[in-house]
Amino acid sequence: MDGATLAISVGTIVTVTSSFIRQPINGFCQGLQPVISYNFGAGKHERVRQAIKCSILITTAYAAVLWLFMMVVPGRFSQMFTESGDVIGVSMNLIRIYIFGMIFAGVQSTLIQSFVARGMKKQSLFVSAFSKCLYVPFLLILPAIVKPAFSMPAIYGAQAITDVIGVLFIVILYKKEQRTGMAI
Repeated sequence: MDGATLAISVGTIVTVTSSFIRQPINGFCQGLQPVISYNFGAGKHERVRQAIKCSILITTAYAAVLWLFMMVVPGRFSQMFTESGDVIGVSMNLIRIYIFGMIFAGVQSTLIQSFVARGMKKQSLFVSAFSKCLYVPFLLILPAIVKPAFSMPAIYGAQAITDVIGVLFIVILYKKEQRTGMAI
């Protein structure tokens, strides 16, 4: 298998594997929007807080279980897509690197969707754009500052770093909104 085919195969497996964590969490949190919107509109702020806490608990537990499984046996996920030992071997470590920050994906998704549900479009757009805008510089800078042998892990590490910073950023923004009375 040539290098380009290997890179494309590994990239596809890594990103699709990460969707086992992200997509169910995003779906759950989007389903939470009407619950938050209804209770927020009805002035039931305690129920909004409970819904947000419950969502963070459920989505974080889900992410933690899958995250742990992917960290321990990433090859099992790779084997769903290929029988190539080369692809499985390379993708195993890159899955671990790429999903490293996804253990907190539920926190980020819940808080973004809570902003949307309460009509706080600017905050949700800002947080979503912030994370995406961070990714590109890390994607360009990290491979350039490491030894060539570590450039591929650095490319996948850009996502992990962005995930961690994105979660920290939205938690800080949410806490700030709570102090100013904007957030529940």
